[in-house]
Amino acid sequence: MDALVLLRLASARAEAQLGQGQSHSGTPPILAVPSTVISIGSNSLISNKRSLEKQNLLKIRAVERTVEPVYEPHDDSYLLAEAVDELVYGKVLDMGTGSGIQAVTAALKNDVREVTAVDISNDALRKADKRARSEGIRRKIKFIRSDLFNNISGKFDWIIFNPPYLPSEGEADELSWAGGKKGFEVIARFLGEAKRYLNEDGSILMVYSSLTNLDLTEYDYDVEIIRKKKLFFEELFVARLSHL
Repeated sequence: MDALVLLRLASARAEAQLGQGQSHSGTPPILAVPSTVISIGSNSLISNKRSLEKQNLLKIRAVERTVEPVYEPHDDSYLLAEAVDELVYGKVLDMGTGSGIQAVTAALKNDVREVTAVDISNDALRKADKRARSEGIRRKIKFIRSDLFNNISGKFDWIIFNPPYLPSEGEADELSWAGGKKGFEVIARFLGEAKRYLNEDGSILMVYSSLTNLDLTEYDYDVEIIRKKKLFFEELFVARLSHL
């Protein structure tokens, strides 16, 4: 069963247990949110309910990303993969490759010459390598262990990034989803370095969430939002970023 479904079931059980004075273990605590607002005219009650709902979603998304040591493809992955399949060509860098879905999607294209797949996690690189072999395109992909661009050289026509974008305190086991205390610190570092690795007419494809509170106009790129998808209490975006 999908991790998000399991977590929603766990949340429902936790709410029932909280009503009986019990505690729920096995997942991070999920706040019980009433399904109705007692007084529709009370802005504070509505605001508090929405705040609690957002906290619930952050907890669900966080656990969803850490059920396995490597982040498995979810809605954000598939939304980004659609753009990758439509747009990328030439020499491609998949930053934070995770399970390898973006690298493999790119490598399957005839107009993609080569793909470099990067991750800081050895588990991720092994999983991505296995995915590439299963698709018969391992020869087109080079795997590199690196913390962002630390071990990367050369320039690329396209750089793909499905970043960790949820707010966190940055514990070591949160690398697949923890974007920093505000959620965008990893993205900010990536965007600050990426230009040096992008060909003059190259572009970045990056997915992020409305939960990230990210303003891409602060990073000196030409920005185009090319895909959107509304989910539960967030919206996902795929941005294309190019040199100004």
